[in-house]
This record gives sequence, structure tokens and C-alpha cells, in this order.
Amino acid sequence: MISDKTPLVHQRKLLEKFPGKGGWTYISLAEVPYEKRFPFGMVRVQGSLDDYLLGTVKLMPKGNKELFLPVNARIRKVLGKEAGDEVLVKLYKVAAPASIPKEVLVCLKDSPGSLEKFYSLPVWKQTLYLEAIVDAKSSDEKTANILKLLEVLE
Repeated sequence: MISDKTPLVHQRKLLEKFPGKGGWTYISLAEVPYEKRFPFGMVRVQGSLDDYLLGTVKLMPKGNKELFLPVNARIRKVLGKEAGDEVLVKLYKVAAPASIPKEVLVCLKDSPGSLEKFYSLPVWKQTLYLEAIVDAKSSDEKTANILKLLEVLE
């Protein structure tokens, strides 16, 4: 769920590449606020690169409190672009899950002590588990992420 209708970014940006073999291709996003509340400062976004629609993705830190968006080879191939080319970037912040999804809540209640253990986790950890479930791209992935959470709580 997009948390604000105002884009975090809406401008042309340069595709850059980290130096060295296997260096990631990315877009620097200095204008996006770095959030310290999660490990690695990750921020969830949705949007587009040119006409390519992104699902929910996480921005990554460069280490200098500046965030970047990795752009993998599959996306670059669809765009027909590589490092050194410009793309139109339009990104919106995605809100963290406000509550435990119904199917997750049912599973937590069915597993003795799991709901209490879940609530005893730090809020950032709860959020990361819920985001992985909510952002799953298939029902199989969603089920696997719920099972992973239940295993952690055992």
C-alpha cells in the first residue's frame, strides 16, 4: 500500500555501476530520507523506471546514509539500458503493514505461544517478517514465509 501519493522521486536519473567485477548497476537516490529504524536503513518503494513497473522493492544503503535502487540485468534488458544511460524514475514510499494479516494471525493463534513470542520481538523484526509475507509474489512464497516465521517462533 502506497503511503503517500506524492512521489519520493520523479526525475531522470543516471544508471551507475559499482566498480569491480560483479558490481551492481544502480540508481543513486540522495533525496530519499535514510531511515535508521530498520537494519541497513531499508525503505520500501513502488513505482517505475521509464515504462517498466516495479513491484515492491527495497532501497539499499550505500554506506554514507545515501540510498540506492539496484537495477538488475533483467530490468536493464527490458529497458534497453545500461550503466551510463538515463531513466525516468518515479518512486512512492510503501507503508509498512499496519497490522498482522488475517491469515498470519490465524496461524500464530493456532501455534501455541507463537502470538506472544511474535509480540515479544522488536517492532522492526516484526515488520520485516510481515513485509516478507505481504510482499510475496505468489501464494507459495507467502506460505513459505509464514512457515519460516512459525519456525523462528518455535
